[in-house]
Order: sequence, then structure tokens, then C-alpha cells
Amino acid sequence: MRPLRSIDPSQDRNAVDVSVQASAIRINPKRGAIMNMHPPGNGPFGKAEPVPILQQYGALPWRVNRQGFLEVLLVTSRRRGRWTVPKGWLVKHCSGSQSAETEAYEEAGAIGRVNAAPIGSFRYSKQRDDGSAEPCNVTIFGLHVLGTLHNWPEMSERKRRWMSVSEACDVVGEPTLAAFLATLRSKSIDASGLAPETALPSTRQDAPGNLAAV
Repeated sequence: MRPLRSIDPSQDRNAVDVSVQASAIRINPKRGAIMNMHPPGNGPFGKAEPVPILQQYGALPWRVNRQGFLEVLLVTSRRRGRWTVPKGWLVKHCSGSQSAETEAYEEAGAIGRVNAAPIGSFRYSKQRDDGSAEPCNVTIFGLHVLGTLHNWPEMSERKRRWMSVSEACDVVGEPTLAAFLATLRSKSIDASGLAPETALPSTRQDAPGNLAAV
């Protein structure tokens, strides 16, 4: 491809390089995408060019065990079986926290009270069916688990497991998620933003026989 020629507006104010238009047309933000910037020089005329970063919402299901220590509930991803938090796209007509609560229910069978405000975020590379990868930002909301379901929507597709925060840091597949979890080891529940009194009432109603207390 030929290098872009510079355009002098004083010579031709209507001149436009066709390759620049084609480059701009290829930028199609996807559902849930936010905008990021390429490093200077990668866009038209050497300027920064916006590109989409996918946006998801995740839950960190948690409880305090009988010894008084914080535990988190992780699930495996469907594609590669790596440990991660329940996460997904923004649910139509729902807020970010409500979407996170839905993912915890569908992926982990966790019922509880979700925090209205996020407690952190991490970024990972989301694999596409064609083998390519795209950057994806995940905003995390705490979910104080009141019970777990014996049967839930994705139980045949994933594993779930309660573990300590230290163990979770060691087994998660994304280094950025591990880094976020590591920040919880040195914080109290109140300092981490997980305080139950700041959580919203659960929107899930399930048959008592399908719900196990934690």
C-alpha cells in the first residue's frame, strides 16, 4: 500500500485521500463497545484513531466462611476451561450491576445481593470464533451470596468452586484478574467495597428445594 500523501488545505480544501475514507469506514463499534485510541501516528494524517474495546460486566460472588475468611466463587470459561468470574454483555433494560447479577445466576447458580457500585475492573483478550482476539474491559460488581442453586442454566457447560482469595489469584487464567483479586487480600470487606449493607436486594426468586444455603 502506498503511504498516505499529505494534503495541503490551502491548495485543495476538498481533497480527500480515498484510503483514509476506507480506513474510517472499517471502524464499526460492536454491541457494548467503548472507544479507545491507537498510539499517535496510527490514524489518518498521523493522528490518533478511535477503535472499539468491548465492554462486559462481571460479578465477584463472595461469602465469609466459618473461620471468618473471605471466599470467592469462580467458574470455568466454556471455550478453554479457565477459571474466571461470571461475566457477560449488558442485559437489555438492565444496569451494569443487574447484568452482573444475571451472569452470576446463569453461570454459577449464585443467588445474592449485588453491590450497586463496581468494586474494580480488569481487561482481557476475548477470543473470537475465527481465532482472532479483541480487547475487552470487564467492570466487576461484588455479589454477597445468600445461596447456590442445585440446578442452574449453565451447569452442564461450566464448573464452579469456592476458594480462598489467595487460591483464586493462583488459578485464574487472566493476569489482570489475578492482580485485581490480589488487592482484596490486604483489605477488609468494608474497604474492598463488598460491604453487605451497600448491596441491593436480590431480584432472583427460585424454588426453596433448589437453593442451598452457604
